[in-house]
Amino acid sequence: MVLQKKDVLFLAITLTTIVIAFFIHLTILNGFSKPSIYVLLSLSYVVNYGVYILSLAGYFIFTKKLKNWLGYYFMSIMTVKFILLLALFMPDIKEDGIITKKEFFMLFIPYAICLIFTAKHLINKLR
Repeated sequence: MVLQKKDVLFLAITLTTIVIAFFIHLTILNGFSKPSIYVLLSLSYVVNYGVYILSLAGYFIFTKKLKNWLGYYFMSIMTVKFILLLALFMPDIKEDGIITKKEFFMLFIPYAICLIFTAKHLINKLR
Protein backbone atom coordinates (compact mmCIF):
# COMPACT_ATOMS: atom_id res chain seq x y z
CA MET A 1 0.00 0.00 0.00
CA VAL A 2 1.29 3.42 -0.94
CA LEU A 3 1.32 6.22 1.61
CA GLN A 4 -1.39 8.64 0.54
CA LYS A 5 -1.61 12.39 1.07
CA LYS A 6 -4.30 11.99 3.74
CA ASP A 7 -2.05 9.53 5.61
CA VAL A 8 0.77 12.06 5.68
CA LEU A 9 -1.68 14.72 6.87
CA PHE A 10 -2.88 12.40 9.63
CA LEU A 11 0.72 11.78 10.75
CA ALA A 12 1.35 15.53 10.78
CA ILE A 13 -1.78 16.15 12.86
CA THR A 14 -0.70 13.44 15.28
CA LEU A 15 2.79 14.91 15.59
CA THR A 16 1.33 18.38 16.15
CA THR A 17 -0.98 17.04 18.84
CA ILE A 18 1.88 15.20 20.54
CA VAL A 19 4.08 18.31 20.51
CA ILE A 20 1.31 20.53 21.88
CA ALA A 21 0.49 17.97 24.58
CA PHE A 22 4.19 17.73 25.46
CA PHE A 23 4.53 21.49 25.94
CA ILE A 24 1.32 21.69 27.96
CA HIS A 25 2.52 18.79 30.08
CA LEU A 26 5.92 20.45 30.49
CA THR A 27 4.30 23.74 31.50
CA ILE A 28 2.14 22.04 34.11
CA LEU A 29 5.13 20.17 35.57
CA ASN A 30 7.42 23.21 35.52
CA GLY A 31 8.59 23.90 39.04
CA PHE A 32 6.72 20.99 40.59
CA SER A 33 9.09 18.16 39.79
CA LYS A 34 12.69 17.09 40.06
CA PRO A 35 14.80 17.86 36.96
CA SER A 36 15.26 14.20 36.00
CA ILE A 37 11.55 13.84 35.26
CA TYR A 38 11.86 16.23 32.31
CA VAL A 39 14.25 13.85 30.56
CA LEU A 40 11.87 10.95 31.22
CA LEU A 41 8.93 13.02 30.01
CA SER A 42 10.70 13.86 26.74
CA LEU A 43 11.75 10.26 26.26
CA SER A 44 8.21 9.06 26.96
CA TYR A 45 6.75 11.25 24.22
CA VAL A 46 9.48 10.32 21.73
CA VAL A 47 9.16 6.57 22.39
CA ASN A 48 5.36 6.68 22.16
CA TYR A 49 5.40 8.56 18.87
CA GLY A 50 8.17 6.31 17.52
CA VAL A 51 6.19 3.16 18.28
CA TYR A 52 3.13 4.84 16.78
CA ILE A 53 5.01 5.44 13.51
CA LEU A 54 6.35 1.87 13.49
CA SER A 55 2.89 0.44 14.13
CA LEU A 56 1.45 2.41 11.22
CA ALA A 57 4.32 1.27 9.01
CA GLY A 58 3.46 -2.32 9.93
CA TYR A 59 -0.16 -1.60 9.20
CA PHE A 60 0.72 -0.38 5.70
CA ILE A 61 2.75 -3.55 5.10
CA PHE A 62 0.09 -5.98 6.35
CA THR A 63 -3.10 -4.23 5.29
CA LYS A 64 -3.58 -6.07 1.99
CA LYS A 65 -2.61 -9.54 3.15
CA LEU A 66 -4.00 -9.63 6.68
CA LYS A 67 -6.96 -7.25 6.69
CA ASN A 68 -9.02 -9.63 8.84
CA TRP A 69 -6.26 -9.74 11.48
CA LEU A 70 -5.78 -5.99 11.97
CA GLY A 71 -7.67 -6.01 15.28
CA TYR A 72 -5.23 -8.56 16.67
CA TYR A 73 -2.36 -6.55 15.20
CA PHE A 74 -3.63 -3.42 16.97
CA MET A 75 -3.97 -5.20 20.32
CA SER A 76 -0.54 -6.81 20.04
CA ILE A 77 1.15 -3.51 19.15
CA MET A 78 -0.49 -1.77 22.12
CA THR A 79 0.56 -4.62 24.44
CA VAL A 80 4.15 -4.56 23.18
CA LYS A 81 4.21 -0.78 23.52
CA PHE A 82 2.95 -0.98 27.11
CA ILE A 83 5.56 -3.61 28.03
CA LEU A 84 8.29 -1.57 26.33
CA LEU A 85 7.32 1.56 28.25
CA LEU A 86 7.27 -0.29 31.54
CA ALA A 87 10.65 -1.90 30.84
CA LEU A 88 12.21 1.43 29.88
CA PHE A 89 10.74 3.66 32.56
CA MET A 90 9.97 1.50 35.60
CA PRO A 91 13.51 1.48 37.01
CA ASP A 92 13.64 5.29 36.99
CA ILE A 93 10.09 5.77 38.21
CA LYS A 94 10.29 3.31 41.10
CA GLU A 95 13.70 4.42 42.36
CA ASP A 96 12.01 6.01 45.36
CA GLY A 97 9.65 3.06 45.87
CA ILE A 98 6.40 4.83 44.96
CA ILE A 99 4.74 5.89 41.74
CA THR A 100 3.36 9.42 41.99
CA LYS A 101 0.53 10.86 39.91
CA LYS A 102 3.06 12.92 37.96
CA GLU A 103 5.05 9.82 37.06
CA PHE A 104 1.91 7.90 36.10
CA PHE A 105 0.62 10.66 33.85
CA MET A 106 4.08 11.09 32.37
CA LEU A 107 3.61 7.65 30.81
CA PHE A 108 -0.16 7.56 30.41
CA ILE A 109 -0.83 10.83 28.54
CA PRO A 110 1.43 10.18 25.51
CA TYR A 111 0.38 6.51 25.51
CA ALA A 112 -3.31 7.47 25.46
CA ILE A 113 -2.86 10.11 22.74
CA CYS A 114 -1.06 7.67 20.46
CA LEU A 115 -3.56 4.91 21.27
CA ILE A 116 -6.47 7.15 20.25
CA PHE A 117 -4.78 8.23 17.03
CA THR A 118 -3.81 4.67 16.13
CA ALA A 119 -7.36 3.45 16.68
CA LYS A 120 -8.79 6.39 14.72
CA HIS A 121 -6.43 5.75 11.83
CA LEU A 122 -7.24 2.04 11.67
CA ILE A 123 -10.99 2.71 11.88
CA ASN A 124 -10.78 5.24 9.05
CA LYS A 125 -8.79 2.81 6.90
CA LEU A 126 -11.17 -0.10 7.48
CA ARG A 127 -14.24 1.85 6.37
